[in-house]
Amino acid sequence: MQSVGAWFNWNRIVTIAVLTCIYIGIRLLNLDQMVTTDEPIWLARSGNFYRAIRSGDFIHTYQMAQPGVMTMWAGAVAYWIKAPEFATFQTTNLDDVYSFEKVLRANGIDPLSMMVAAKVSKVLLQSLFFAIGTAFLFRLVRPRVAWLASGLIILSPFLTGFDFILHVDGLFTTICFAALLSIVYASLHSPLQGSFESGIGWWIVAGALSACAWLTRSTGVLLIGVAGLSLLHELHAVRGGTWFPGWRSVWSAAVRLFLWLMAGALTTVLLLPALWVDPGGVLSKLWSWSSNAASEGHENPTFFMGEIHQGNPGWAVYPIVTVWRTTPVEWFGVLAFVILLPWMLRRRSLSKDSLRLVIVAVVFAVVYLAAMSIGAKKFDRYILPIFPVIALIAALGIDALLGWATSRFRRMPDLVRVGTVALVIAVQGYSMIQVLPYRLDYYTPLLGGPEGAQHVLQMGWGQGDREVVEFLDDQVPGDSRVVMQTSAVPSAFSYFMDDDSPISIEGFGMSTPAEWYETDYYVAGIQETQRDMASGYRILQRYEPVKTIDIGGVPYFMIYTPALLPLPDELQQATPCNADFGNGIRLMQIISRDSTIDLYWLSLQTDLPETMMVKVEFVAPDGTRQLSTAEWNPGDTGLMSRTRAGLPRIDDAALADYQLEITVFDATEQEPLAVNAHSDQIIGTTFTTESECFYGG
Repeated sequence: MQSVGAWFNWNRIVTIAVLTCIYIGIRLLNLDQMVTTDEPIWLARSGNFYRAIRSGDFIHTYQMAQPGVMTMWAGAVAYWIKAPEFATFQTTNLDDVYSFEKVLRANGIDPLSMMVAAKVSKVLLQSLFFAIGTAFLFRLVRPRVAWLASGLIILSPFLTGFDFILHVDGLFTTICFAALLSIVYASLHSPLQGSFESGIGWWIVAGALSACAWLTRSTGVLLIGVAGLSLLHELHAVRGGTWFPGWRSVWSAAVRLFLWLMAGALTTVLLLPALWVDPGGVLSKLWSWSSNAASEGHENPTFFMGEIHQGNPGWAVYPIVTVWRTTPVEWFGVLAFVILLPWMLRRRSLSKDSLRLVIVAVVFAVVYLAAMSIGAKKFDRYILPIFPVIALIAALGIDALLGWATSRFRRMPDLVRVGTVALVIAVQGYSMIQVLPYRLDYYTPLLGGPEGAQHVLQMGWGQGDREVVEFLDDQVPGDSRVVMQTSAVPSAFSYFMDDDSPISIEGFGMSTPAEWYETDYYVAGIQETQRDMASGYRILQRYEPVKTIDIGGVPYFMIYTPALLPLPDELQQATPCNADFGNGIRLMQIISRDSTIDLYWLSLQTDLPETMMVKVEFVAPDGTRQLSTAEWNPGDTGLMSRTRAGLPRIDDAALADYQLEITVFDATEQEPLAVNAHSDQIIGTTFTTESECFYGG
């Protein structure tokens, strides 16, 4: 094992510290700008995890089969610092993670500030693993390559887009890369032909890092293959011209693999206390969820290559995602590496350590991509772990290009080489900066950017939700309140609402005239419209939105005002509860509420009286009558309106036992309008309806 002094090189320490600070700074940008669909879930799971740790209810430190343990540890630290009393607010595990924001508000905790605190904690934890990985990287490749690779990783739009989110994939990617680098380093600096104890500490470190990876996302178990491949490569290297490396080397490799596995197992048990209580049950849940996700796919349809897929969208998803999500600089470097690889091998410009790292990293990336492509459940973020490998190969390729140019032009000034590295980093930085604050919106400009990607890949995960809330807040006059329905997950918007927000998010649907009229705003998100998961949008898409949240030329959210739009033909189907009064007003629906009977009307012509009056008589089973009246302006042709009649004083009979007798007057002329019921025959001036038309609304 290398001496401690060899690692405590102050120049290298300062370099890693500077890179880590830049890494943190970029990932702390715009943390309050968006809340993704899944972040409220992980904030809730982190709260459950924190409560379980504080109360000793260890079985509930298991929250999800992903299993997201490191993400929840980061979230728990945020609760401990910002809202330590949260553990006393709840005595049991909260299963309804989608409404967790209401729990926070009820306990005086601002959901958005709690979310930002958890994101900060997660970024800081992730930066620790970035620093560890960078330390190994500087020991495995030459400094210029390490600088380049680190810079490409720090400024990768795709990586940073997920790194600042309270989720598992960005954290998993960073830990997984650090674990991979540590395994390669351990295999190189724990010689099989030396003493058994020589360098075995690195295998223990690698095992602990690997456990942190698979505790974050279960696919990290593929690191077992990385450890095995590294040891096989080392066994091959010590053969000494024979076909068999010798039993001593095999035994030494087995000891190192065993230590790696034991370190991983002990770290797993230490960091997931649920394993202390029910190890068999937890492991069974992990296995069953992962195998089901791999075989069945997502429960909702997915969008790929312009088509909607139920289940597995096909093996090509991740190769296509990789092409779209990689920056021009990264592809340039990878192409340079492929072209110059024969030259590098011939000139032996790759050191033993670098060559081992390249072999292991590339095999890991290819196997990981292939394994994820076989699985049925596919989202672009699942392929993130191959992107640090792409950055590493690109850095090696750019370094090789500089080496080749130097060999051809021996008088190339150092300033040119430094300038080239700076230019590469600057271009990568530009790719990231141009999509701020929505780094998830990055798609390579070489293929048309986001505007081109919207026809190929599933898009949208919360980009623009804050702008939606800000727009609606600006539209609400005075002390009014409005009802919003959305195709997206409501909690993505509610985190940006104040406790006394005038916006009420409802989910009653858009299938009846009353629901159409009651919806002041309908917000359609691109992910749901791409996947045909927004039934309300199917009707609304024929209308023009009042506002489109456009990001990079892509409409991520479209806002409609159904109550102010003509009632669609699909919702005008005649029912026994309909009745036409005169030739200009149609009763569409009746709904009983806590204290009113609401009548919904459709205007059929433009020359209606400015003010009309409705008289509703409630007829009890014993013939007793109670009267309620209301005036209203019916509005323009095709638009809905509503009148509210107070409920009668009910003694013994239930509301369902009453009849309603409805009469409509011209408020000026005081003449009742003739009534045409569903049969299109005039039945007088009073429409009588039974309880099935209004009761239980």
